[in-house]
Amino acid sequence: MNQDLNATRAKVTREAEAQTKSLRDMLSKVRAELDEALKKAQTSSAAEMTAKEELKEQAILAKEVLLYQYLFKMLERVFFSVEIFYKSRIT
Repeated sequence: MNQDLNATRAKVTREAEAQTKSLRDMLSKVRAELDEALKKAQTSSAAEMTAKEELKEQAILAKEVLLYQYLFKMLERVFFSVEIFYKSRIT
């Protein structure tokens, strides 16, 4: 009877150790997958932040271009007015 109990205990111990090893392997794989997913998310987030910064810079440049276009048109009007003024003084 004692021998049967020892044999059963050894069998249960081996099965428990095998299951524990299997669970550790699965946990290791899951951790690796989570680490990979985290790296991808961080890379994606960094790329998104870079893209947002580039969009902000492009928006600033676009505003500057519009401002320069407006100023150029205003200067054209001023020069035209000055030209008309001088022409009227000559004649």
